[in-house]
Amino acid sequence: MLAERRHQLPTKEDPAGSAWLFHLLADGTPQAYCDYASHYFEVPLDPANVRQVFEHRTLTTDLVRRINPDVDPADLTEVLDSVGHPGVEEPANSRRR
Repeated sequence: MLAERRHQLPTKEDPAGSAWLFHLLADGTPQAYCDYASHYFEVPLDPANVRQVFEHRTLTTDLVRRINPDVDPADLTEVLDSVGHPGVEEPANSRRR
């Protein structure tokens, strides 16, 4: 679906050619975000992992790494706080005593 739209020229109804992207993001489903990410970031995502974020479940370090292995979960604290997300839970064996 995205490959087809990527090569379409803008129409009079959508002169900027961005309506398809807005629709994709406004759909608000894990699958729509996975489609967007595969197009924009050129990375495949598992909708089951993305669904956990959409449902505002507490993130685990493992989940964060499955979504983006290059991110340090500790670096997400500020942005997660700003959107009211519960944050990243550290594995029990990595907590300091």
